[in-house]
This record gives sequence, C-alpha cells and structure tokens, in this order.
Amino acid sequence: MTTLLRTGLTLFLAGTCSFSYSSASAQQPQPGTSLNSVDLSWTAPLTRMDGSSIALSEIHHYEIRYGMSAKDLSKLQKVDSDETRYRFKSLRQGRWHFSIVVVDDNGLKSPPSGLVTKKLN
Repeated sequence: MTTLLRTGLTLFLAGTCSFSYSSASAQQPQPGTSLNSVDLSWTAPLTRMDGSSIALSEIHHYEIRYGMSAKDLSKLQKVDSDETRYRFKSLRQGRWHFSIVVVDDNGLKSPPSGLVTKKLN
C-alpha cells in the first residue's frame, strides 16, 4: 500500500539566509510599480512517511500554497514534477507565507512543508 510522502520537504526562498526549512530572496519592483517577485526552490522527497523510497518518476506535481496570512494559505500554484523551483512574478507588497505539498501519481499528498515567510516592500 502506498503511503503519504514524508513531511520533511524542504522549501527555500532562494538567495539569502538559510533556516531548517527556508532561505529567502525577492526582487525589488521596477520603478513605477508595486509588484515584486519571489523565487522558491525545494528539494524533492526521497522517502514516504513509512520510510519506503519514492522514485522521482512517482511524483505527479507539487502544490505551492500561499497567502498573506500564515493561517490562510488559500492561493494555490501547481508546479510540474520535473521542476524544483518557481518564481512568483507579481506579488504585491506585504508579508507572504508559502508552503509546499507533494502529490504522487496515485493522488496521495504529503503533509505541508514548513512555512516560509517573506516580507515584500
């Protein structure tokens, strides 16, 4: 029986400081606009919750859940399984929170990764 993917998926905000789950960077907006970009990257899981291995070919896609409240990550961005990074290009100013879920070929989902937060000015 296939089990959920391991929870320890690591999510990164590319470019600055590293934490157990994250590091962070953002590009400043172009003059005359208040939109920012944020780069996320992650490491694909190698094991499931029960400790059994998972082949990269068994991962169907990733779901990045995000929002401006850590308690409401209601926005969703799907990312193909062969990608391990994504750039949000048009985020408005404020504090953004991100988490990622892995979905396998059977539709099973991992628990969410640790939360990553980035404040955009």
